[in-house]
Order: sequence, then structure tokens, then C-alpha cells
Amino acid sequence: MSNKKLLFFSLFKIESIDDQGIYPDLLGQFSLNNFDIYILSPSERGDKITKRIIKKDNVTIIQVKSLKTQKTNKLEKLLSSLSLEFLFLRSYRKELNNIEFDVVLFPTPTIFVNNFLNKIKLSKDGFKYLLLKDIFPQNAIDLNFMKSNSFVTRFFEKIENKLYNNVDYIGCMSPENKRFLINNRSVNKNKVEVNPNSLDLSRYPILEKDTFRKSKNILKDDLIFVYGGNLGKPQGIEKIMKLAKYLETQNSIYFIICGKGTESNNLKNFIKKENLKKTKSYSNLTKLEYLQIVKESNMGFVFLHKSFSIPNYPSRILDYMNYKLPVFSWTDNVSDVGDVFIDNNAGFSFKYEDDFSEIKSVINNLIPQELRMMGENSYEVLVNNFQSKKSYELIAKKLK
Repeated sequence: MSNKKLLFFSLFKIESIDDQGIYPDLLGQFSLNNFDIYILSPSERGDKITKRIIKKDNVTIIQVKSLKTQKTNKLEKLLSSLSLEFLFLRSYRKELNNIEFDVVLFPTPTIFVNNFLNKIKLSKDGFKYLLLKDIFPQNAIDLNFMKSNSFVTRFFEKIENKLYNNVDYIGCMSPENKRFLINNRSVNKNKVEVNPNSLDLSRYPILEKDTFRKSKNILKDDLIFVYGGNLGKPQGIEKIMKLAKYLETQNSIYFIICGKGTESNNLKNFIKKENLKKTKSYSNLTKLEYLQIVKESNMGFVFLHKSFSIPNYPSRILDYMNYKLPVFSWTDNVSDVGDVFIDNNAGFSFKYEDDFSEIKSVINNLIPQELRMMGENSYEVLVNNFQSKKSYELIAKKLK
């Protein structure tokens, strides 16, 4: 009996499913369960390609030359998203046209793949499964990148709705994410389920103890607050600045910011202008260096711009939880990212701009022993809710 076959494609580059991340970890579960996996992976402008097709065991990765989709300006991101459908289709026709797939799996962004989806050959019981990680164009409207009633916006919304109706199942990141989609889009609610960001916990590296603290002369009893992720408008950079300025007045608390994005320079200029000594920003860390900082921290932070009307659910919380950190979220009014931490005494959640006095009160009254207890609860939340094996099972059980 031949193996089931899965096709995966996305804007995100995958060089090996042995790498750690929400997509390689999920694909790894399919591999462990004897699926033949085919991946269309964008190889961005400037990347050096040694092999266009990489084959290892039951995994085939096809490198698709593209414009930049990550860490570039908005225009190139849009052009890359628009052109990827053609590039994916061309590679598919050349390399995969004779294969019938049992599962077609892909995340948003991008929404511009309807024609490509229609060309993919499915087996008799095959299906298309969308991992909804981004709701476009509403996210761009919320951040004033696009006008709500413009011709371009209406055009994109038409493509978005066509995509939702073109797939067989949609996996949303959270209950509120699912509720928003059903209530605000023309989509069959029976095809929508919660399938959150998830990881294979066995893939986390074993790290040394206190190497970051020793290198920065941070005492064992000092608290480290960490933020890891993109630094752009979606994160509400003014919140990060406000918190950093306040923490400067607090004894024995350090704020470590890891990441880069369109607001990185603004943040670094703010730190310099305000002469902040206990806030440090690192923009070129390796994954191991970042995880080492997380491991040695006492609490992980999530920030979202106040204007979002869609419930976002940042994946960076997974690293925090794995290293037993309470999660502190300061978001818009609709995100439910903090709910699971409040419900399980595993963190703190704030949603409104006028909550800063309450935030200060929480920080002023932190007790290290309680943070450690909340961190244990945070890890339990991860084990019970965010493992890639469960995400795999949600998808695979739909095969007849």
C-alpha cells in the first residue's frame, strides 16, 4: 500500500523539516506517520541556492525562486505575494503534475493562490486545509495601510472570500479567531475549527545555565523580562517604549528585546535618547542565542497594536511556555491570546490603553516564587494545548 501524499506551500522558507518551527514541526508529524511530503518553498531574491530540489527520505523540497517575502518593504512583499501563485504553479507543473495529493496544506499569508489550488490534483478523498495565520486585508485596514472601502480593498476581500470557499477546512489559531471568521466572513462554519500554532517539544535544544546572565553581569535574583519577535507597527511599538521607560525606574528588572522590523531603528533611537540602561535590544541573534535568553528570563511579553479588530495570536508565546515563563500580554481589545494564561494562573493579560496604571501595579508586586509557579502552569498549558502531534491528528483524522 502506497503512502499518503501531502503538498505544503507557504511564503515561509523551509530548508529542512528537521529545523524547528511551527511548520517544520507539523510536517515532521506527517513524516513520522509515513506521508510522502512535497514542499514548495520560496527562495528569495539574494538567497544562494546549491540545489533546487532537495530529497531526503520521504520529503521532497522544491526551491522556488521569488522576490523577498520577509524583511523587506511593503511594496515588494505585495508584489512577491502576487507573483508567488504563478511561480508555485510553474514549479508544480514541472515537478509534481502527475501526483494526486491526499492533503494540500498551506497557511496565510498569502491569499493569492486560488488559481493554483484549482490546478492541484487531489486523490478521491483528498482535501485542501488552510491554516489561517493572517486575515488580510482586514489587518492592513486596521493599521491604516489600506482604506476600508477602496476599490483595491474590495478586490482583495473578494479574493479572500473566494479562498475560504475554495478550501475544505480552515484551522484557526484560537476560539476568538474562529468566531471572528464565522461572524464576519461568508464561510461555512462546519469547515472551521481551532487548530492553534503548535510545536514538537522534543525538538527544543538543551541549553546551558545562566550563560547570558553571566555575560551581561545580571545577578541570579534579578528579573529578566523578554520580548521576542517582529518589531513593526502590528506590535504597537509605543507600548514597548512605554514599558521600557517605566522599567528603568524599577530595581533589579532588565528588559531584553529580541527581534527586528520596520520599527527597530525607532526603538533603538528611543532607548538611546532616554538613556535607558536596563533595556537592551538585540536584532541579529541566532535562534539558539535567542532561546538561551528566553531560558534565563522570568517572564515573556506579547504586544499587539491597539487598533486591531481581528483576534491575532502570536506564535512567540510557545517559546516562552516551553521555558516555563509566565506570559504577559498587552494587546488590542479583541485578541484572546491572554485568556488561557488568566484561566490557568499562568500569566497576565491587559487589553486597553488606559490599563498602564494596573500594569505598573502588577509589576510592582511581582514575587519571584509566584512567577516560578505561574511558569510551571504556563508549561502545562503548552503541553495540553499546543503540541504539533495534536495539530496533525486534527488534520489527519479527516482522511477516510
